[in-house]
Amino acid sequence: MKLLGASGKGTGLWLAQRYSAAVLALGTPVLLALAFSHAGYTAWRALFLPPWAKALWLLYLAALLLHAWVGLNHVILDYVHAYAGKLAAHALATALLAGCLFWGAYILWGVA
Repeated sequence: MKLLGASGKGTGLWLAQRYSAAVLALGTPVLLALAFSHAGYTAWRALFLPPWAKALWLLYLAALLLHAWVGLNHVILDYVHAYAGKLAAHALATALLAGCLFWGAYILWGVA
């Protein structure tokens, strides 16, 4: 029985990375345009104040972290050969990326 690995999950992981890439492709130019057009704390605060904007930026962050997780998953599976190392690397990567998501949500909903 193989517990770690991408066998049988290829299409799902491929779709997850493609959908997250589509969200990133739409959101990154918007983020860059906003970064160059909104100079100042009050403008940025106003940008992140509405709940719908917070939800969209959280979706963008979730897509970024999902995209990163799929890439890290493949790197771990390809280059870490010991089972315990794979397990530890997956646990560490998942914990760090989930922590980033929760931290981002905390920051976004802390804007008042």
